Amino acid sequence: MITSKDQKWIDTLILELRLRDVSGAGIGDTIASVKEFLADSGEEAQVAFGTPAEYAKSLDLSSIAEPVSLRGTILRSGIGVLAFLAFAQAIVPWLEGEKLGLGALQLILLAVPALAVLCLPLLLEKLLRNFWLLALLFGVCITSGIFAAITAPRDHGNAWLLIDPAVVLIVSSVLMVAVSIAGTSDAMNIKNDTIREPFETSATIRKNERTSRIIGVLVAWMFPISAVLFLGLDLLIR
Repeated sequence: MITSKDQKWIDTLILELRLRDVSGAGIGDTIASVKEFLADSGEEAQVAFGTPAEYAKSLDLSSIAEPVSLRGTILRSGIGVLAFLAFAQAIVPWLEGEKLGLGALQLILLAVPALAVLCLPLLLEKLLRNFWLLALLFGVCITSGIFAAITAPRDHGNAWLLIDPAVVLIVSSVLMVAVSIAGTSDAMNIKNDTIREPFETSATIRKNERTSRIIGVLVAWMFPISAVLFLGLDLLIR
């Protein structure tokens, strides 16, 4: 039996191998070997193999020719967040037939997610190895966007900048759809390889790939769907 502690170690090893662009089949073979050793020896994974990062490095497994990058997925998600927040700022003034006014505090709050996305390339490795930090970062971005909408100046005389909300809606919508199409392409790409342990049946492999693609497509269209729901909610309230 694999303990929860060992399973956490294995999950971290999978991430480390994915960051090294190891194929799904290669990862599956490695995980099967690790599980077999742990079952036979009764040792803890950390004691037997060291840290997941050290063990992944020691394996020196070859990379797949055309990997689906986790980095690209996270960066696209960051762009999607910015586009959705811009959409959320513009929707109310557009429905009311007014200009989108941006105040000082609002601009400061909107700068938080913008800076976060700009810093993603520098922090990406750390964020991918610590998903709670990634979740916290996206949470801060969404919260900043919400407060930015709340603090929007009601009097245009107090606004630092006036923008046509229709332009913001068009640009943000195009960005969200473009990000979603790219994500869908990755999810449906036949070269996407799921993790396959030895002796898995073809039916199981096909089922796992189908499930992975469905989840990938749903995640890819998360921001446009949220934008449509946000628009529908505003119209319903009115």
